[in-house]
Amino acid sequence: MDKKMRIRHEIEETRHILNNKLSQNILNKDMIDVDILSVSWELDKLILDYIKEESLHR
Repeated sequence: MDKKMRIRHEIEETRHILNNKLSQNILNKDMIDVDILSVSWELDKLILDYIKEESLHR
């Protein structure tokens, strides 16, 4: 699997994790958990990595 596809796969997995955590958090309390912020940051980083990889292959 090339780097771009690997990053894309990680983005999808991380989005799924984030969505699950957000759903659980909404049901349980009003504040956003630090763990959710961490996953969100990870997703942002993966998206940036993907964009960088895309720009290198143009």
